[in-house]
Amino acid sequence: MSPHENILDELRRENAELRARLEAAQSMPPPESPDSTDTVLPEIILNSAPSLIFATDRHHRYIAANQAFARYLGRNPEELIGKTHRDFFPPALAERFEKVNETIMASGECQHIEETVIGTRMFSIKFPLRDSGGNVSGIGGLVTDISDRKRAEETNRLQAQMLAHMHDGVALIRVDDGSIAYCNPRFHQMLGYSREELLGKHISTINATHSKSPEEVASDIMSELHLHGWWSGEVLNRRKDGSFLWCQASVSHFEHSVLGRVWISVQMDISARKEAEAASARLEQSAEFLRQSIVLISGSTDPDAAFVQLLHRGIGLSEMEIGAVYLFEGQVAVLRHQVGLDPTFIPLVERRPFDTPYVAAIIQRPTEIIDLATAFPEHHKISEGFGLRQVWCIPLKADDQAFGFLIVASRSNAAANPVALNRVRILALETGATIARLQTERRHRAILATMANGIVVQSRDGAIIDCNAAAEAILGLTRDQLLGRTSLDPRWGTFYEDGRPCLGEDHPSMVSLRTSQPCADVVLSIAIPDGTRKWISVNARPMFQPGQSQPYAAVSSFADITARKHLEDRLRQAQRVESLGRLAGGMAHEFNNLLAGIMLNLELAKSECSDLGSTTSLEEIMGLSKRAARLIRQLLAFSRQSTLEIQPFDLASNIAEECNMISRLVGERVVLQFAPPSDLPLVMADALSIKQVLLNLCLNARDAMPNGGRLLIDLAAVEVDARRSDSWEGATPGPFVCLSVTDTGMGMEEHVLKRLFEPFFTTKGVGRGTGLGLATVRGIISQHRGGVEVDTRPGHGSTFRVFLPVANNLAPDPSSRPSPALQCRAPADLKATILLVEDESSLRRVTRAFLTRAGFVVLEATSADEAWALWQKHQSEIDLIYTDLVMPGEMSGRQLAELTVAIRPNLRVIITSGYSSELVDQGASPNPSFVHLPKPCPPDKVVGTILDCLRARPS
Repeated sequence: MSPHENILDELRRENAELRARLEAAQSMPPPESPDSTDTVLPEIILNSAPSLIFATDRHHRYIAANQAFARYLGRNPEELIGKTHRDFFPPALAERFEKVNETIMASGECQHIEETVIGTRMFSIKFPLRDSGGNVSGIGGLVTDISDRKRAEETNRLQAQMLAHMHDGVALIRVDDGSIAYCNPRFHQMLGYSREELLGKHISTINATHSKSPEEVASDIMSELHLHGWWSGEVLNRRKDGSFLWCQASVSHFEHSVLGRVWISVQMDISARKEAEAASARLEQSAEFLRQSIVLISGSTDPDAAFVQLLHRGIGLSEMEIGAVYLFEGQVAVLRHQVGLDPTFIPLVERRPFDTPYVAAIIQRPTEIIDLATAFPEHHKISEGFGLRQVWCIPLKADDQAFGFLIVASRSNAAANPVALNRVRILALETGATIARLQTERRHRAILATMANGIVVQSRDGAIIDCNAAAEAILGLTRDQLLGRTSLDPRWGTFYEDGRPCLGEDHPSMVSLRTSQPCADVVLSIAIPDGTRKWISVNARPMFQPGQSQPYAAVSSFADITARKHLEDRLRQAQRVESLGRLAGGMAHEFNNLLAGIMLNLELAKSECSDLGSTTSLEEIMGLSKRAARLIRQLLAFSRQSTLEIQPFDLASNIAEECNMISRLVGERVVLQFAPPSDLPLVMADALSIKQVLLNLCLNARDAMPNGGRLLIDLAAVEVDARRSDSWEGATPGPFVCLSVTDTGMGMEEHVLKRLFEPFFTTKGVGRGTGLGLATVRGIISQHRGGVEVDTRPGHGSTFRVFLPVANNLAPDPSSRPSPALQCRAPADLKATILLVEDESSLRRVTRAFLTRAGFVVLEATSADEAWALWQKHQSEIDLIYTDLVMPGEMSGRQLAELTVAIRPNLRVIITSGYSSELVDQGASPNPSFVHLPKPCPPDKVVGTILDCLRARPS
């Protein structure tokens, strides 16, 4: 029904009421003085009508008006009579009224007019007035103010539009039966129904609250309504298609004029908010998982464990099920860890060269996520063959350089979550530096573990916070024992080289921490837990944090130089021994010259003396001279300057020959045991020197057994390796014969063993030993290119082992063959001219006299230069040269021999010396024409050697 129709209905009702009142008035007796006419309405009708009622004549003059119309114009009804519209309305409006009236009077038809009159919305019914003849005599009007109604209608219209366009759903629910009486479009659209489908349905049709029944929900809502007058909360609705819809609902209760008691429920769709909240919760959970992952991996101490954590956490963050970690090694990316890869796929991808396109892309762009399927489809085909639909590569980098990459993959075609992948990228970037650091630390530890030098890191207070295996070995402590120990600990017992104690604050690391400067090459002696001491050379350097001037720690490296120190001590001892040897050698040289002269003079005196008593005295003097010669030989052996006659030597038979003499020397309380082995190889040795070595060792063993004991001599063939021979001066690896002398005596302490071979060191009482015995043994064996070793323990005796090189089937030197029967004169067929070269005048004179007496012609010279001049004059006459080795001037005896033999190859040369083994080859003569004789030499051996050389001349 239109608004106009409503107004007409109301006017019709008013007209009916007016008619009823008019009829009632007509039935009343007429007034005493009636003043009514046919053209004027009864006053009772006019004044009781709520509408504006008026009447005008044909000239538009008011002929009647009720009180409502007069009030509207602000006048009394009487003031209106005879007036026109122009008297009360604006000209334009009055003119418009008049035109309408003219039209009605002309047509005789009624008009319904809705118009605004001076700001008020009016609805007018205008109709023609007729006289008794039926002619139109004027206009009658009923006007109703419809402003409030129009406003209400507009409000209703706007509200209807608002309900239709509201984002929230609105429904009216009958309280009595719970049916839906009204819903706006949004309400049924949210639930997927049409309006007709919802109207009349019970509210439980759409309610889907899981925890309570619809009745319980209704009861709760009613309780809240009674208590507060309204209810608000979240409800879960069920759509027509069965899906669920979360809504924020507010419900209020009111009485409807038609529907009665109803609930008005306004519901807002909060599904998006709920999903956003769930997504936010998932993001928050993912962010927390990422944070925990970063913390977990950053706290790792092992790179492999960190890689495994990164792999599993990356799979979890990416919402995928497959992953792998690759590391760059050289020019190849190597698969280190994987989860979920097909075992048959792994061999195909476990090593990827740097020129592989996606690996090259990772190296070039170390901060990007690479979609292998999109960026490198050709390579992705391999993965697709094993069911991988998505493969994402995330670089691992440190210092802006990639060192590997993480792969996350899926067999699903569902689109990857970009947020999740970005979180994996963040995880890889955040933990890459940690993993690189752990790898570097592992490499450094591997390097430190292989270093021979000890390394310790000390904190600011000097406490050891890290060390390598070499430090544990050198210091004799485990890592656990070292950690926390400081340089201030008195248990180190540290001393400098000069014997001063090194206080803890003076340790190089503490000095470095205190001064912020390195401290280098400090040599210290420290106590080791096993009771020994070691020498170490320490270097310390401070360590600084970036931007800091004070060190936070110090790193010390130290080398065990104990062996070097021992070698230095041995070198110093050797230098002292060498100096002493040079002194002894020089003295021995002079004594040899004196003894040689004495012995030759004694021989001459014996030949000229016929008195038996005098001859006996001369022989006694000769014996004393030979004893002096042996003593000098000992000094030269100690100084390694004696001239040895080294030749193949049967050690076993010679020791057997000496056993009777040794038994007498060691005494009856010492039992000597020797069982010569069979098939023992010959050794290269000087017979007299070896006998002296054996004698010295046996006498030492006797002195170690003052109460008697057992002395065991043993021989064995052994093979000496390079490690052993390197400790012997001049020795080379190979076959040796070991001579062992073992006693059951008191043994030796460590401090005695360290000084055992020092010259003049002895543990015997005054007058019981010279201290040269063992020094001489070492000197002789060193000249033989062999070695000496000692095993001893206090109370358990001692074993001395002497190693002599095997002869290797070498033939003995002709010059070392046993001389024929000793004689002091040359036979007639061996008369010869000898060039005698000797710088010692007394020795030269007696030698000349002795050789002349023996039947030789002698030319003498005081130096090699003088001898060379004589040679040039008499070379055709000279048959043999007899020269001293060491000569004053530029030319030595050897050089003279070499010059002359170069001119006369058949010339024989005898070189005499008790000195300077450096100029004489101890194994064999460098030239078969040369023969060496030691000084002093018995006169008969001198003559015998000369005769042997003359006989050996080529014809």
